[in-house]
Amino acid sequence: MTERTIKILGVQFAANPDYKFGDPETPEIWMRTINLLTELRDRKPRVVLKAEPTNPQDEKAVMARAMGQKIGYVNRDQRDEVRRLLRLSKRGMLGAEVGEVIVGNHGYLYITLQCEEAATTDWQEAGFNWQGWKTDIPLVLPTEELNAEEEAAFVLEEDLLPRLNEVDIEELQEYLNIWMEGSCHDMSQETCRQRQQYIRQLAESDSSEVRMMAQELEHQGASMCSRHRMEERVMEWWPQLVDSDVADSMWIRWRDYTNGQLWGGLRLIDEKLRQLPGNLYESIGHMETVFSQLYYLNIPRETLNSILALLVLRVKTCHELGIEMRPMIESEFGPDKVVEECDETFTESSIYLNKAKGQKIDLIRVLNTMFEMGCFKGKDGAKLTKKDFFTEMGCILHIDLSDYDKDLSRSMSDSTKLDKHLKVFEDMKQKMIEIWNSR
Repeated sequence: MTERTIKILGVQFAANPDYKFGDPETPEIWMRTINLLTELRDRKPRVVLKAEPTNPQDEKAVMARAMGQKIGYVNRDQRDEVRRLLRLSKRGMLGAEVGEVIVGNHGYLYITLQCEEAATTDWQEAGFNWQGWKTDIPLVLPTEELNAEEEAAFVLEEDLLPRLNEVDIEELQEYLNIWMEGSCHDMSQETCRQRQQYIRQLAESDSSEVRMMAQELEHQGASMCSRHRMEERVMEWWPQLVDSDVADSMWIRWRDYTNGQLWGGLRLIDEKLRQLPGNLYESIGHMETVFSQLYYLNIPRETLNSILALLVLRVKTCHELGIEMRPMIESEFGPDKVVEECDETFTESSIYLNKAKGQKIDLIRVLNTMFEMGCFKGKDGAKLTKKDFFTEMGCILHIDLSDYDKDLSRSMSDSTKLDKHLKVFEDMKQKMIEIWNSR
């Protein structure tokens, strides 16, 4: 067992998730940072280290988590060493204790990390070869809920449950609640095992309060495929996942990976989904059935997340192509048409977009809305992809609209309020009133 002292920086970003490097700092930002550091100093909670490959600034970042939330990052000088230890760890996480905490506007803290250097061997589930299913398609879909769930599981299993009759009951309930909240839609093999393990351990406690926690977990497990849970997944959890910032970022990377070839990308997705057992592909038009099958297939979490990521990409691809989310046969796949350059008609256009600030994104908002309303068709009534539509419209106006989806994604994922998105439509309404009144 070795012991290391690790410096954790970036607490201000953890305390202020909407704050971006270079933005002006305010007293409110400083106060939230100081409050988090003060809580860490006073509570000295358990800390969990975990890789964060979705970090937009540094894909090699290692985050520090405590109390169900991110509290900062391992400093870059020690990051590679911690990543090496993470690779050797039995579950991709490391536990640590809070040491000295420097409270201030840009405060930081030190944690003490104890770990073993011996590598462990992955256990292979019998039956369907989930490892063989792994895809080369670049997929990343970890959510904050999953990070919180894994953090709580680590603390429960490595510290709290092994000494159940000695722990603080409030702390045990806190981490159990974090785990339950994160796992309520987690259909993975690992979560099913963890739930049964926790139930057994909690039920053996000398405390009636702790035994009640076992009953809460039993109730959660029994409801995983209930009608209520299915409706909640389909009506709330799944749409939120599809529309999340993580899913939007993955979609943009996917478009780049497939060079905007929507039909080709759909083929790649379907090739992988067709390989799944239980004839799951034939159910993709009915998400309630898909989720039920995923639960009973007892899928490892890594594979489950990849399947969910593929399903998210498929929803977005079908939406872009204007087709239903349903199984496809080969004759239904259309040809991809990528406009490499504008033809002579477009290059001779004498129409230019006003370059005033905000005009381009307002144009994209209006064109996107009209496209979604079905106002445009391809030649002779052929299907028109949104990518081709925006590319050709850009040619007419002598501007590049091929990255319209990235512009829309940025405007929808920042702090812009709905009123700002609606302003161009309100201006158009007012102009129409003026036109009508001037007849």
